Amino acid sequence: MNKKLTENVLIKRIKKLMPEAKPIKASEFYDDAEVVGIWFKGEYASDDLLIFDYYEEYGYDIHPKLDKIITEAGWVGCPYDAGTLMAFED
Repeated sequence: MNKKLTENVLIKRIKKLMPEAKPIKASEFYDDAEVVGIWFKGEYASDDLLIFDYYEEYGYDIHPKLDKIITEAGWVGCPYDAGTLMAFED
């Protein structure tokens, strides 16, 4: 595993590698500046697969490319509900 990335650095990396995930700070979702995490506002990736498939209809929950980016950064994807994906430091 690589060195854990900070929230801001990971958001920038995701925007570069997978901008359609539309990552923003989770503090905006929670309306709480103390929350450190990432909220993914995107729905579909450029390959027309879902960014987050809660029901695993496509055989995954988090898009494999996004999951790899998050995991390699020392973070973990966490479903909030069936339509909302977050990521937090592992």
